Amino acid sequence: MNSRMFTSATSGSPHRLPAQRIGAAGRACRVARTHRRLGIALAAASLMCAHLGVSAQTVLAESSFFATNQGWQLGITPNATPAPHVAPIFGAPQGGYIYNPSSSGVDSFTSNASFLGNQSAALGGVLRFSLQEGNNFLSPSGSVALYGNGLVLGYEVNVAAIEWTQVVVPLQPDGWVTLNPSTGITTTTTWQDMSGVLGNLAALQIAAFTLFPDSSVDLDNVALLTPVPEPGAAAMLALGLGVLAWRRRGWAETGR
Repeated sequence: MNSRMFTSATSGSPHRLPAQRIGAAGRACRVARTHRRLGIALAAASLMCAHLGVSAQTVLAESSFFATNQGWQLGITPNATPAPHVAPIFGAPQGGYIYNPSSSGVDSFTSNASFLGNQSAALGGVLRFSLQEGNNFLSPSGSVALYGNGLVLGYEVNVAAIEWTQVVVPLQPDGWVTLNPSTGITTTTTWQDMSGVLGNLAALQIAAFTLFPDSSVDLDNVALLTPVPEPGAAAMLALGLGVLAWRRRGWAETGR
């Protein structure tokens, strides 16, 4: 039987299928296969992007205080003292942390060297940490201070809970003020200020205090992170990887 003939399901009589109908059907099948392969390639590329952390923030510096105070101090150099450390208690969810007793006479934690230097990659990212008031009586409050490039940038922090609360401080101008120590003038922080300070970060301080006597402020899980990548950039990367994978598969199947 001619390859262009088929048998009717009702009459059993042969009918001729026009060549243009066969050609259209073949093209439709090829388009469907192409779309299917491209969809599979894009899905694989998306998984690859997720695996490589394309859509995730990068941790530039981190202190979890699990076993030690990791070099954090109380107060300002040269009068700074090592921050007291609480070792993790078996079965406790929080693990180790550092604290500042009200009797210390200072109200700031000072970071170790891993948070300092050129941290330009953090511009537009966040500083993240957890605070609590040690005796669970009053909510701690305070500020974050970044020193560098001849400037001091300040950001107010208020914690609404007396238990462990995560604080996320945006590393962009909104909400920050800039102090020029040489002139004593305070201005609204600009992107240029933030970029200059993060590019040559000399000190990072988290000031937190409570008015309750014989109490403390506890600090844990401090991290400096890059910005979250733009969704468009991640999507374009996934698209590019997907098209490349699709082309490579097509070449392999056709021997080209």
